[in-house]
Amino acid sequence: MSSNGEVKARRSVDAASSFLAPHLPGIRASALLMLLFLVVYGGTNWFVTSRGEFSCIGLPWERSIPYLPWMLVPYLSLGVLFLVTPLLCRDDADRRLYCRRVALSMLVAAFFFLLMPLELDFPKRHASHWVLYALDLVDAIDPPHNLFPSLHVALAMLAGVHIGRRLNGWWRAAFVAWIVLVIASTVLTHRHHVLDALGGAALGLAALAIVRERRSAAPSAVPLLGRLADRLRSVEVAEVGVPGPVARSRTRDGTESVGRRRSTGAVTRRR
Repeated sequence: MSSNGEVKARRSVDAASSFLAPHLPGIRASALLMLLFLVVYGGTNWFVTSRGEFSCIGLPWERSIPYLPWMLVPYLSLGVLFLVTPLLCRDDADRRLYCRRVALSMLVAAFFFLLMPLELDFPKRHASHWVLYALDLVDAIDPPHNLFPSLHVALAMLAGVHIGRRLNGWWRAAFVAWIVLVIASTVLTHRHHVLDALGGAALGLAALAIVRERRSAAPSAVPLLGRLADRLRSVEVAEVGVPGPVARSRTRDGTESVGRRRSTGAVTRRR
């Protein structure tokens, strides 16, 4: 019985290993990005919160923007997108590209967070108890001071690009619509001001433009020259021809002349 149990356990371990093996690079990338996020974003938020000096870039008309409690769902879904995007990249090159773009976005955003610690200027929220509890939990984990540029918007754009390229048709349209909801939720949950969201969009576009896919290297000049020389030789042979058989002819005075004719592929006979 014990041997049967060991066999079953070994099979379970092998099945789990075979399932996880293709996903290990994505899991490692997700773990490293989460660690970077906790250090960079969490560290800057702790630092500026401890200083207690904040500015505000909210516009007066933003106080009339409605607060939509249900938008908290797409807002919080970014955490899932952030973790699964490395697992859904096309290949290792695409995964490295995504990680570099995310790292650049985080570092640039951290610079602005330290330079411009901000606070929100929205009216008091009115929602059901569970929503208020959820928002209080979010505020406790993420005090709203790392605002400009909105890293939420930038990361949503990067996830949308790298996951969206794997989808087609209605799936892609639905996913893009969800990314739009995630971006809009930053303002409609009163977690960011409009200028924060615009700054995050600019940051995402900059990361996409600066960190690009590496194209394959240009072909070497030596093979190109070799192919060019072969082409020239074939053209020369076609025009000039190859040595043909010896031809003998007699002149009018009776002497014999010997020469070699060039053959161009056509055979002529003289009678």
